[in-house]
This record gives sequence, C-alpha cells and structure tokens, in this order.
Amino acid sequence: MRKTLSHTWHWPRRPASSARTVSFVPHAGHFTNCGDEWLGSGKFLTTAQDGKTGTLLGLFVEGHWPGMLMLWRRRFVWQNGEISADSTMWQGIQGHDEVVEQFRRSLTAGRLATTYLFVGPEGIGKRSFALQLAKALLCTASDPVALETCGQCESCRLAASGNHPDLLQIAAPPGSKSLKIEQFVGPRERRNQEGLCHDIALRPMLGRRRVAIIDDADWFTPESANCLLKTLEEPPPGAVILLIGTARSRQLPTILSRSQVIRFRPLPEEAVQNLALAEGFAADEKAAAELASRSHGSLTLARQLADASLWQMRDRFAAQWLSGELDAARLTREVDEFINAAGKEADARRQRFRQLLALVAARLSDSLRQLASEGRSADATLAAIDRCLEAEEQLDRNANQSTLLENWIDDLASCQTAGRLTAR
Repeated sequence: MRKTLSHTWHWPRRPASSARTVSFVPHAGHFTNCGDEWLGSGKFLTTAQDGKTGTLLGLFVEGHWPGMLMLWRRRFVWQNGEISADSTMWQGIQGHDEVVEQFRRSLTAGRLATTYLFVGPEGIGKRSFALQLAKALLCTASDPVALETCGQCESCRLAASGNHPDLLQIAAPPGSKSLKIEQFVGPRERRNQEGLCHDIALRPMLGRRRVAIIDDADWFTPESANCLLKTLEEPPPGAVILLIGTARSRQLPTILSRSQVIRFRPLPEEAVQNLALAEGFAADEKAAAELASRSHGSLTLARQLADASLWQMRDRFAAQWLSGELDAARLTREVDEFINAAGKEADARRQRFRQLLALVAARLSDSLRQLASEGRSADATLAAIDRCLEAEEQLDRNANQSTLLENWIDDLASCQTAGRLTAR
C-alpha cells in the first residue's frame, strides 16, 4: 500500500520552511521515505485501528532524515483514502494546536512575551506543553519560528536528560500547598544569591534564552509572589517565564496583571482515547472510550480512573443498589478502607473519594434505562444520583471526609428504603 503525503517540514537553520511531497510505504512495522531529494526511515510507535473492521486509521511515527539534525514525531491519519498529518499533534502533544499557532505567530512577529500564565483544568497537558515549548525555544539548531526541536543539538540532548543549564523548574515542595520564598531568592544565609530570581538573570550558557517553568502557580503566597515581582517587572534579556495554574480566579493580582494569560481547553475525547491506548493503561478500545468519556478531557484523570480497584468498588455499589439490599454499615467500612488505601496524603484520599462519587453517579445514571425497561420506578435512583452530586460539592468545600462518607451512604440507604415503600 502506497500513500502520498504533502506536508510542510521545518528544516534547521533555514529562514523559511519548504513543502516536500513524501511517499510512505508501510511494511513490517516500519516505513521508508521515497522522496526525490532525500531518503529517511523510522518506526511506528503506535497504530490506531477501526475496532469493527480492523482497518488502519492512523499511526504515530518518529524518525531521522540522514544528514539532517532533525528528530521528528508526527501522527498521521487516513481519511477518505488519503494520508494526512494530524494537526492536533505537536512534538508529541495532542489537542493544543491553537496554542501552538498562537506562539508561532508571536515568534514570527517578534512579539514573544516574557511571562505567560497557562490556565486550564488539571491533567490536560499544560505541564507537558510548557516543557516542550521550553525545549523548542532553547533548541539551537532548528528555525526559531518553527517552534520545533531538532533532538540532536547539545541543547536538546541536555533538555531531554533534565540537565539543561538554561531551563529552570520549580514547584511546590512535596506535601506543601505553597511556593516558598527560598525557591525564588534563596535561603536566608544566601538571600538573593540563589533561587530562581537569581538564576534567571544569569547570561544564557548555550543559546540566547533562559526559560523558567513555575508549576503550581495556584500556590503562590503573597510573600513568594512579591519575591518574583521585580523579575516580572524588569525581566532579564532573553528570559521567558512560564507559569502553570488552573484558573484565573486562583491567581494573585500581582502575578495575573503581569502575565499574558493562555487558556488551555480540555482534551477532546478522541485524543484521550488515543493516548489511553498508546500509553497502554486502557486494555482495549472499549475501555479507552469509557475512560475518555469519564475523564472530562483530562488525561491525568483518565489514568487515575484506569485503576481496576476503583471500578470494582463501583460495581459493588451498583450490585447492592440494584439488588435492593444496600448494607450501609458494611459498605461504609469497605469504602473507608478503599479510600485510605490511596495513601497518607489527604489530597490523594480526597481525590479517590471524588472519583468514586463520580463513577457511582454515572453507574446509577446508566441503570435508569434498565429500570425503565423493567417498568420499575426511577425516583429512588434519581434521588441517589442527586445525593452523589451533592456529596461531590461538599467534598470540594472541604467537608470532613469521614463524616461525609458515613452520611452519604446512609442517605443512599434511605433513598433505597423510600423507593421500596413507594413501590408497595
């Protein structure tokens, strides 16, 4: 099978890109390029197939062009018998092509800002995007406007190993919900001689830029934000600062007013489904589709939902509910043990409880059709779904977890009892 692809490749050290027509001949898990001017080869990383017919729909490939400092990755898709590059894939990242183009336009116009604030839900790829953007900005071999990494220059190799001297990264310390003053201006005995504000002001060691990624921007304190204030107001030449948060409303005014805000949207379900299959945490397409539908566009949430024990606990709930025999005391003990098994961190336990609430509500919603087909009343199930959603809201308001768990299951049992009485 021979398919022709016309795609614009960005070549290193050239002011403009040139379009080349390339023919791919898939064979034995690899491909060869049969272009007129150069030859190349690579490998299939993952493939996507139609679940019913087994037809090859797309592939994710990487490879090198001989004599060129160009490592590339692309996802290609077949549509109407033709092969084309997937526009939603940039440097291995799906779903944020609009943001990529926004940065390319800024680079082309020479208007790259100093400070960007990335906002959007957790788990949609903001951190991965920031890291890949930093690597592209620091790459010394590729065309800067192309926003691509060559993968072969010293800068790319150091960035890949996590040892790039011009790439600075900080986040809230493990177990902490705040960014510390010391992370920005150093410990008291070395004040203003260490820390991010000191390091970002140094001359770049490899290229023309230094890039800082500040994760957990939601956790700035007024004190740590004030430490960064002068750097934001008087940025060093060549400095780019990338802040990662979840919502504008959670940012301090001193940070928000000095940053260009970039909004990231949740990933499309198709992207989550493809990544679930590619990363292997979904066993098959059906499982990947269900994870994607429950993920709200968050790959992180999809990974967490892939936990088999979570689904087993959900099914235990559903079985007791549908049988009409919900043992509140026993179920409370089992769920409490299940939640505590998430670890010592309160956030981890709270997250597991939240996931279970969402899955139970979704499973109860799925049972409504079964109840209707059997001619049974859905009033009790609808009341139980409302109670699950209410419990989620209470959990988000930091309600006491043990008390909430006990009350939630007791209320579900009451809904079930009321449903039996109504049915008589």
